Amino acid sequence: MRQIALSERKLRGIPRRLRSLRRWSESFEGRFPYDPPPSQRYWNIKIPVHIHLVEGRYSTRDTRRQCAQQMIDACARIKQAKPPQSKTRVTCLIAVPDMFTSEICLYSDEDYFQSFLREGEGKYGKDERISDQSLSQEWGLTMPTDFHEIGMSTYCPSGYFKHRTWGYTRERWYFGEVD
Repeated sequence: MRQIALSERKLRGIPRRLRSLRRWSESFEGRFPYDPPPSQRYWNIKIPVHIHLVEGRYSTRDTRRQCAQQMIDACARIKQAKPPQSKTRVTCLIAVPDMFTSEICLYSDEDYFQSFLREGEGKYGKDERISDQSLSQEWGLTMPTDFHEIGMSTYCPSGYFKHRTWGYTRERWYFGEVD
């Protein structure tokens, strides 16, 4: 009998998984998870979902949109719970198309945060600011009034990674305290 790879199967229990993600997002209500010291530069937590919920042929745009919204909502709750004396920058990163790498980041080092927003040749390819589109508008995401959005596009030519023989483009969308 032929073995079916996990990626060929449709993910089951999507509504349950989305409810679990919503509960995770709500768990940050009134709770600031960590204030990294300046020596640490940042703290992050990846999106807590199964990879095939946000990537692969059975992942839908609506499911990805709901996951992105829960990430933004969690970031907003963390920002609200941030102590007044904290200089930590609270952000949410939504990666497209590799959304499984999305995360909430708390930056204590301003230069380190700004390094992600610089244009030019980077470690993984050519980085450019996206100025002619908005992920929040495209996906219909609701953002708090004090949140901002910055998009960065990275073109990774063939040869950057040993296992990739073709070039590809990816986008990183930063939400929160990004201005």
